Amino acid sequence: MPKPAASDDPDLAPAAHRHFTALKKLARTAATDQILRLERAMVTGRDWTPAGFEQFLVAPPLLRHLTRRLVWTTGELTFRLAEDHTLADIDDARVELPETARIRIAHPLHLGDAIKAWGEVFADYEITQPFRQLGHPVHELTPHERATGRIDRFVGATVPIGAILGLGGRGWERSYADGGVQREFFRRIDGAVGVVVEFDPGIMVAAAHASGEQRITEIRFTRALLEASDSVLASEVLAELAGLPH
Repeated sequence: MPKPAASDDPDLAPAAHRHFTALKKLARTAATDQILRLERAMVTGRDWTPAGFEQFLVAPPLLRHLTRRLVWTTGELTFRLAEDHTLADIDDARVELPETARIRIAHPLHLGDAIKAWGEVFADYEITQPFRQLGHPVHELTPHERATGRIDRFVGATVPIGAILGLGGRGWERSYADGGVQREFFRRIDGAVGVVVEFDPGIMVAAAHASGEQRITEIRFTRALLEASDSVLASEVLAELAGLPH
């Protein structure tokens, strides 16, 4: 909306312009929130039925705009939402899904060699993704880590206290305090403790943000991580750990 002109109503025009500006700001905030939710849905493996996909991700204009810019999957099939709101595979052939299908945002681990082809499709259609889906980093446990149950690659790293505390917002939990200090974060997998991160000097319960930098002293995991039904989980756990050090 253009700024009020001299010929516009001196009362109504400025009010309308302020209202429009507020709506634009609200729309940007809503879009940012939805993008974060969709990225989280990719890494957690959230799924939808075809009916839910249509109702929650295609019908609302804002969500549809974001949905069209992502690659989706069900089983071995990958597809996108085309301009006419139909589903199209990597060759632009129309896709029809059974009512029993479970639809997810495709993680790079699910796409394999198709990542490059999907990148070319999006480039041809000049589609910009709302977040790094095709370029999302993929991490794997090394054979040594699998054999020992320990992840030594991050041990000794110095971590800002804010980064350590930030794990709490991504599904990690703090251990019980010993002498008013907590020195572990752990991540549950299917209800059981799957990964434990130990650090020093620890978090002061009474003044967590004043605890200062922490040094990672040990990272260990249980069979729950190895036996997780989806390898995406291990990749995302490693990504969270990789994002901790300076």
